Amino acid sequence: MREKTVDNIALAINAVSFIMGIWAILNNIFCWVEAERIWATDEYGSFVILHYFTNDSNILLLFAEFLIIVLLIRKIVLKIPLPEWVITFKCIATCSVAIVFFIIAFGFVLLNKNFTMWAVPNMLFTHLLCPLCAIVSFIFFEPFLEIRKRVLFYSAIPLIVYMLVITPLASLGFIGNIYGIMDVFSQPWWVNIMLTVGLIAVTAFCEFVIILMRKKLR
Repeated sequence: MREKTVDNIALAINAVSFIMGIWAILNNIFCWVEAERIWATDEYGSFVILHYFTNDSNILLLFAEFLIIVLLIRKIVLKIPLPEWVITFKCIATCSVAIVFFIIAFGFVLLNKNFTMWAVPNMLFTHLLCPLCAIVSFIFFEPFLEIRKRVLFYSAIPLIVYMLVITPLASLGFIGNIYGIMDVFSQPWWVNIMLTVGLIAVTAFCEFVIILMRKKLR
């Protein structure tokens, strides 16, 4: 396909995903369609929407998609290529939602037949459609720049920051025990270490596979 056609497809996918992500967040605030008010404050007085990596990673993806949309329009109109840092940022955001997608798809849906994690509308968007749009767009359509090997370490930064913030807050009682595992005092000490190492390894593996597919299929 011609470069302009590929750019237009990438622009369309990012725009659709951006709209779905914004809808999911706003629906949690205003509950237009039946949904849990996860923007409301909990008994600890904190915003529940920020407690979950699913929401945090999708918010990160929204920022990345917004940048891609704006800079793709600039590229199409003014012929100015996208800077490398934007592609790197989109790669990191894509990996952050990819790990959510794979954990839900394989851990809940395929193994446990738990389709409630893809409930309409919010979970369908944040657990399935937005991650799939990000993965497909990044691998097949977004401007190709060689991703440097060090990005494999960058991909784990959002998850590491999340765990460094949420684990102490949950352990000290400032927020609830997110996912039932973030309070280090609620289980043996080694559980959180294994969880952290395992999730970081899975995130790096997801990015390795995504970058490899992007290189081989372009």
